[in-house]
Amino acid sequence: MSEEQNVSTRPRTTKGSPQAQSKTHPPLDRLAYTMEEVAEMLSLCRTTVFGLARAGKIRRTKVGRRSIVLSAHLAAFLADLHEESTR
Repeated sequence: MSEEQNVSTRPRTTKGSPQAQSKTHPPLDRLAYTMEEVAEMLSLCRTTVFGLARAGKIRRTKVGRRSIVLSAHLAAFLADLHEESTR
């Protein structure tokens, strides 16, 4: 085989690169996330995340018809979850 045949036309991405990260999980430095992104980050289904919001465990904010979770509220939920698990 010639060297030309071995060259891939797709750019290579490594596991830690921003390109690879954006395809698997949303970046962690944003101010807010959609409910779907929160579900993906927590490895939960969308219905469970909406249920947690309805129960008041995850605080959501409505923007028009869309629900978002501020990163500060997500961090507070995770801190509360950790605190409950260590009791």
